[in-house]
Amino acid sequence: MSVWEAVLFVVIFSVAAVGIIGAIICEQRDREFVRRTFTHRQLVPEVDFARDCSPTVSAAIAERVRQVLARICEEPVDSALMQADDLLSTELGYCLDSLAFPDLVCNLEKEFGIKVKLRELTGRETVRDVVRLVENKLAALGVPD
Repeated sequence: MSVWEAVLFVVIFSVAAVGIIGAIICEQRDREFVRRTFTHRQLVPEVDFARDCSPTVSAAIAERVRQVLARICEEPVDSALMQADDLLSTELGYCLDSLAFPDLVCNLEKEFGIKVKLRELTGRETVRDVVRLVENKLAALGVPD
């Protein structure tokens, strides 16, 4: 191995190590943010949550979506504390490059018996958006609330 190859190896290894350390720090920061966000919240009743999501969604459907979202959060979250306006990427700690969204798709499909494509979650930023997606999918299948 030449000196230049050794130097190149050390540089590449260093960049990779810095990237990994940075990702770990970001993940810890995100988890702390989620903890702080939910610490001082009051419970949001199912009926109020459903109304905030959509005037036509049933409280039962909205609550089931909320429970799915809480189940796959990296940081444990009480689903009753979730609000319709919570952002998936910040309040719930989902990272756009993580496995959270494919996991969300799988869990929604299992919970509701619907088909969801990962790209259908693109642009969906809030809990309300996910509830509306499920509501529309169920309506298209003719599934009653």
